[in-house]
Amino acid sequence: MKAIKTLVLVAVLGLSYTGAVNAQDGTPKPAAKAGQYAPREVGAADFAQMLENMGYEVRTEESADKQNTWIYVKINRSELGGTFEMSISQSSNKKKLWSHIYLAELKAESLDYAAGLQKLLELNAAEGPNHFRLDAKTKGLYLSRCSDVRGQTPALLKEHIENLVEAAIRTKDHWNTTKWGTTSTVQK
Repeated sequence: MKAIKTLVLVAVLGLSYTGAVNAQDGTPKPAAKAGQYAPREVGAADFAQMLENMGYEVRTEESADKQNTWIYVKINRSELGGTFEMSISQSSNKKKLWSHIYLAELKAESLDYAAGLQKLLELNAAEGPNHFRLDAKTKGLYLSRCSDVRGQTPALLKEHIENLVEAAIRTKDHWNTTKWGTTSTVQK
């Protein structure tokens, strides 16, 4: 019996040493050299599935130029007025994951934005890697965050999302444009 177990173990080890077999045509895949591996590219569908598995409600939308897929994650936080969507996408080279929370629209007719925008620029240093940004096309004010795609796990993705939401909560008195023009936004 011991001889049979040894023979089976040697056969299993021998098969694993020769490399995996291609499931489609049965040909062996070349074995990776020591220290090398063939990483699988992680895409928007993978992140959307990861988010759904974590209990988030998500929807996806392809960009108009079909170069990117946006993932919209529903977030519910009473401190930020209830339910809102966070948008998530990968960079064009698929190496970075960008997340954005829409905060407000900057109306052109207001002259009271200088102090508020100055404060947001100052907060960028304190809140990094979160940062405030203005979309030149839509005049939307956003809080954004970037992280590496490489090594992304559900725990890291949740941390990425929660860090951005917590930064929005911490800074809400500064990005609330209805308060701009008052002394509260320019206080340190």
